[in-house]
Amino acid sequence: IDVEMLNPDYVRFAESFGCRAVRASGSEALKAALRDALRADGPTLIEVPVSLSQRNALIRRIPWIYPEK
Repeated sequence: IDVEMLNPDYVRFAESFGCRAVRASGSEALKAALRDALRADGPTLIEVPVSLSQRNALIRRIPWIYPEK
């Protein structure tokens, strides 16, 4: 009761395991992060923060959650 649940800092969490990690806020940052991740030797976590409305719009596009009628 009366607890505010927050997401962890995924970048720092991944780094604590020795993984490359980056937060990409925006499409240009995501393009750069993907380019760098593909060139990297080893795994890279890319965190892409989205708003609640963006998240809901994305979820509606997943066919097994919202099948077309």
